[in-house]
Parts: sequence; C-alpha cells; structure tokens
Amino acid sequence: MDRKWTSENPAASAAMPKNIQPTDKEPYTRNDVIKILAACDAIGHYGYERLRARAMVLLLRYTHRFRHTLATELLEAGGSLEDVAEVLGNSPNIIRKHYAKWSRLRQERISTLMRTVFDTPLIHEKKAPVNS
Repeated sequence: MDRKWTSENPAASAAMPKNIQPTDKEPYTRNDVIKILAACDAIGHYGYERLRARAMVLLLRYTHRFRHTLATELLEAGGSLEDVAEVLGNSPNIIRKHYAKWSRLRQERISTLMRTVFDTPLIHEKKAPVNS
C-alpha cells in the first residue's frame, strides 16, 4: 500500500482472531527425542545434510518445545527449580509455572507428601475398643 503497488489492501477485510490463548507445550518424552535424533540419520542424500539436521535438533533442544523437554529432564534428574531457572535463564517462579507441572517425579513427591499427611492418624483420636 505504501509503495502504491495496489489500490486497496486485501487484508483489510480479514477479521482479526479473537482471544488467542497460547496452548501448553507438552515436553517430548525421552523416546521421542531418541526417535527424532534417529530420523536425522535418514534425512537428505549426504552425510553433511544428516549432520546439519542433527545439529539443528540439538540446537532446538534449548528452545520452544525442546526447552520444555530439557526443563522436565532437569527436574526429573533431581534439579531444583532454582537450578533449572539458572540453566534456562528464567526465574524459579517461571519454572514452577511453566515446567514443573510436567515433572512426573515432582508430582510423585507431592503425592507422597500428601499421603504422609493424610494417612497419619491424628494423636487426639482414640481408637475404639475392639470387642472380642
């Protein structure tokens, strides 16, 4: 429009999307990552192309969905929220908000903690006498 190549803007009549919400990105499983890296060995016609594909996948490991995968793996390995925040360059609150929910081990630790609290009989409860 600015360069006067057309007299009207065809995009002007398109409606803008409403209320676009980002979706959660599920991390890749370890098996998914293995399959993706294995697929790099089948790409292209030459070894150089396969090496480039593998290098790109390894680079992407630190971005986008791979970033979730890395964060989850670090948490699964016992890394703290602070450790993962330092690796990814985020705050611990961001790690908790976006990545911690995918950590199976973290969820199991929380479940165990909750079972410990709720499965423990209260001290003030008296057991009913058992009739023989």
